[in-house]
Amino acid sequence: MTRLRDGISFAARRVVARQGSEAIFELLASFTDRETGIAHAHEPPAAEALATDPASLPDWESVRSRETGEAPRAPDAVEVRVVRAEDDRPDASAPPHRAVWMRARGPVPADPALHAALLVYATDRTLLRTAARLHGGMRDRLPASLDHAVWLHRAPGVDFRMDDWILYASETPIASGGRALVQGRMLTRDGTRVATVVQEGLLRRRAGDRSRS
Repeated sequence: MTRLRDGISFAARRVVARQGSEAIFELLASFTDRETGIAHAHEPPAAEALATDPASLPDWESVRSRETGEAPRAPDAVEVRVVRAEDDRPDASAPPHRAVWMRARGPVPADPALHAALLVYATDRTLLRTAARLHGGMRDRLPASLDHAVWLHRAPGVDFRMDDWILYASETPIASGGRALVQGRMLTRDGTRVATVVQEGLLRRRAGDRSRS
């Protein structure tokens, strides 16, 4: 880890992961204290998704298994429930947006850093699947994240907790050359945005099936 800056209000760190002599991952993180200042929020409509009961929705693994034909995987640290799961189907195009509810499986200690870490971990879910909706779903796809950015707007463990439901709404404005751009926003039950996410990723066909887009 490299200490880039330690200011009065802001600090920055750089982390590079290496495999042998090759850099395979780079993280830039900026931290700030809570302070008063300008504040506003203009949210695109999400009333339909916010009105759904997460407990009544299908689990992501069952939806993924139906779409890809693969066996369900073992549950991990984050539970994900899919809004409008009928749009995740391999035989037709669906709208270029998606919404899921997510939360940690079980209680999370009060440590704000743990809630922040769980949120950042969870942000990698469902984004490229949103882009794949316009192209027949994830069956026979080999997705890979190229760039991933997360902005936290609220205090973890105080303004939101990862052991309560968070709505993750995402949309894909453009894809080109096999690369898709997806934007996501994470909202509490009352519609308050706690984080914004942007990811660019590859959506390639498996080897031997590159002729189809």
